[in-house]
Amino acid sequence: MVFKHLYRNLAFRQIRKANLFVFGTLNILILFILFGFSTNISAQNEPITYPAIITALNSKVPNSVFQTKNDVINFLIADIKKRKVDKPLTADREEDLRQSGATDILIQTIKENYFCDDRATIDELFQQFKVKHQGTITE
Repeated sequence: MVFKHLYRNLAFRQIRKANLFVFGTLNILILFILFGFSTNISAQNEPITYPAIITALNSKVPNSVFQTKNDVINFLIADIKKRKVDKPLTADREEDLRQSGATDILIQTIKENYFCDDRATIDELFQQFKVKHQGTITE
């Protein structure tokens, strides 16, 4: 009788330990998943870089995501409008983009969607304004 009670008690402890282990492991796994998603989401809200744009333009199509080069360009235009571009477009960058297959519409979208850092100087802001509104302002 005593052995039966000890056996049940021991079996209950082992089951309880196993449940605690599984529950703890699941909690840790959920935390890793949530941290991974939050990191991925925050990275997708940052301005897009020129190397990322050029890499996308140079990707071989068709692939698992895009069927044509126009699909890639349309995706980039939508992404740039949402996230902006990290730096202003220079002549060298524009040449690199055109060599990678950028269209006039993509170049214009990049010009219109430069991410303006709050720490920018007045001169930089004025230059951005002039580029965005070429031909519509007089000094």
